[in-house]
Amino acid sequence: MLSLPGRGIIPIPNALQIAIQHHQLGQLRKASEIYQLILQQQPSHIDALHLQGVIMHQTGKHALAYPLIEKAISLNPNVANFYNNFGEVCRAMGKLDKAYSHYEKALSLQPNFPEAERNIGLTLRELGKSDEALLRFKSAITLNPSYLDAYLALGETLHRQRNFEGALECYRQALEFAPDNPALLCQIGIALRANGKLDDAIQHYQQAIARQPGISALYNNLALIHESMGNRAEAAACYRKVLELQPDDESTRHLLNALEQVNSERAPAAYVRETFDNYASNFEHHLIEKLEYQTPTLLGDEIKDVLGPSSCPLDILDVNLRRILTRDLH
Repeated sequence: MLSLPGRGIIPIPNALQIAIQHHQLGQLRKASEIYQLILQQQPSHIDALHLQGVIMHQTGKHALAYPLIEKAISLNPNVANFYNNFGEVCRAMGKLDKAYSHYEKALSLQPNFPEAERNIGLTLRELGKSDEALLRFKSAITLNPSYLDAYLALGETLHRQRNFEGALECYRQALEFAPDNPALLCQIGIALRANGKLDDAIQHYQQAIARQPGISALYNNLALIHESMGNRAEAAACYRKVLELQPDDESTRHLLNALEQVNSERAPAAYVRETFDNYASNFEHHLIEKLEYQTPTLLGDEIKDVLGPSSCPLDILDVNLRRILTRDLH
């Protein structure tokens, strides 16, 4: 029996069901408090261990989640979902090989497990194995043709490979069963923009905003397109709408000030961080393909011819040159 505030003394199975209801409603603090009360009375309660671990993971406390789910697995090693969620914790902690093995264990126990297939795909992508990841995302979709997260992962991976048409086709398939999903609507607009279809992207965002007027990312992405086309007034209107929805968004306020030529003392740290994070993955491609920046490659060839690969003083070279040399030598 367990004493719950406002409910009196109730059986532990009943308390667990109340906690699960809170958990499903996103009331994580309330759910966690009940799971903890159960564990104080029954430290080896398998479901409370697992679900408390899931909440720790959901709230970013991965180091606390790890031993909880690990103990649940040790007490019952035959539950596929335990391994899948433990894999998620491992992946969040950067333990990619361990995450992969636990997802595979989940699939060995439950072959029809699209979430585990997708998670393996995400792990492979982090390991730089994008082609293998694509196969896993497609497998997840085969197992569950309406699994939106698998479509999003597949589309994002195709986008990273600069297969914008493939990404668009993937998102359009998902649009058939999730027409109002904010993440999907954003990704379609991003893919249209990357594919150079700016007018189509604008039309898409306008339609998406009509269906989901409270999603700030839609206005922000639309503003970026207008700004790239020189539509300053339209871009500013979009940024103002973002600020209506998120008044404390310093990055958007900085962008609006820049458009309206209002001086800021300095760019907000969040804006600088987002700008560099968003551009980092395309930096080398942009230099070489768009700006025809060939100096590091040509100079690297000359240096390797003269010094040989083992003696290159990489610490004194252009950062992009160091990356090209290192990539070639390993």
